[in-house]
Amino acid sequence: MSSLSFSSRFFSLLSILNHPLKVEVIFCVQGVASPLLANIYMRRFLLAWEMKQFPEKLKAQVVNYADDFVILCRGTAQKARSAAEQIVSGMKLRMNQEKTQVVDALRQSFDFLGYTFGPCFAIGSSVVYLGARPSKGRIKRLYGKVREQLNRGNNDPLEEVVAAVNQMLVGWSQYFSYGTLTKAYRTVDYLVQARLRWWLCRRHKAKGKGTRRFPDSKLYNKYGIVCLCTLLSTKRSNA
Repeated sequence: MSSLSFSSRFFSLLSILNHPLKVEVIFCVQGVASPLLANIYMRRFLLAWEMKQFPEKLKAQVVNYADDFVILCRGTAQKARSAAEQIVSGMKLRMNQEKTQVVDALRQSFDFLGYTFGPCFAIGSSVVYLGARPSKGRIKRLYGKVREQLNRGNNDPLEEVVAAVNQMLVGWSQYFSYGTLTKAYRTVDYLVQARLRWWLCRRHKAKGKGTRRFPDSKLYNKYGIVCLCTLLSTKRSNA
């Protein structure tokens, strides 16, 4: 068996027509195989899935990006899982059984391509709906890059530092521009504000957290740091 492994998770969703769906997330776990080889195997998997007519037999549609994909099913998650394992085994690969599970996506969430899919709550109410939002992992990753830029030893000109951080924020917001965004954007704005204040205090040898010397208005209006919530509001008003 090859050292390239696949892991999968199954999720139950509710379609627009209120039909029960099963969603399987299968993704390649990093191994010795190159990304090119992983994509070749994924192509073979997709061709086999179509040739065996699983979309019709199992009502299971594959949605993929590179070597990551989900399988949307209508009440046939276990059969789809067995079918996927059969194809993978036929390619002399193996499914990661530890990461293969069946869950109810109406009650639990799953991550795919940086987004978290699953139940969401409408602001100010108890209404639950199925939606997508930036995952906590991607927010944490973005903040990690911001921390690296705003480190204690960075003595570059303020304008260059702010421009570098803004480039990260704008690029991140362009990718994460779908689904429920307000909470994630607010979280990123808060983290960036706090880190930038910390960095400015170290640079100017100021004591405290810097909230008085470097209020939000100064960070945004004078220094020009990007506010994701403002970008979102502008985008919605122009829509």
